[in-house]
Amino acid sequence: MPTSLPPDSITPPFSGGWNNTPPSSVVLPGEQSPVAGITAPSVTVVSHTATLAAGTNYLVKVGTRAAPVTINLPDPGSDGQAIEISDASRQAAQYPITISGGSKIIEQGSPLHSLQVNGSALRVAFMGSIWKIL
Repeated sequence: MPTSLPPDSITPPFSGGWNNTPPSSVVLPGEQSPVAGITAPSVTVVSHTATLAAGTNYLVKVGTRAAPVTINLPDPGSDGQAIEISDASRQAAQYPITISGGSKIIEQGSPLHSLQVNGSALRVAFMGSIWKIL
C-alpha cells in the first residue's frame, strides 16, 4: 500500500490544473504605468522619413535604406508617450537617422538628435514640454 508524503512548507499544493490566463498589467521599477489615452506600443518599420502621431507609443525600426532618414516626433507629444527608434538594418554610420522634436527639445537642449552608430537606438518619453531621453 503506497504512502503519501506529507506536504512540505515550500511546495504549494497542486490544484489539478494550469492557469493560462494572461497576467494583469505589471509596472516594473523605473517604468511608467499606462496613461489614459495612450495605446500599447505600435511597431512601425520605416525606410524613409516618417512623422509619428500623438497618443501612440511607438517602436520604430528603421530598415534598409539608400539615404539618411528623419523621424519626426509628435509636436507636441502626449504626456507619458514613449517612443523607441532603432537602426534595425545597422546602417546608421552610412545613413544617419535624425530624430526631430519639432518645436520641443530632446532633453539635451536641441530639438534634433542623430543616431550615427550602426545598430544604435534612442528611447524618449514626452514629459509635458520636452522629450526626455530614457
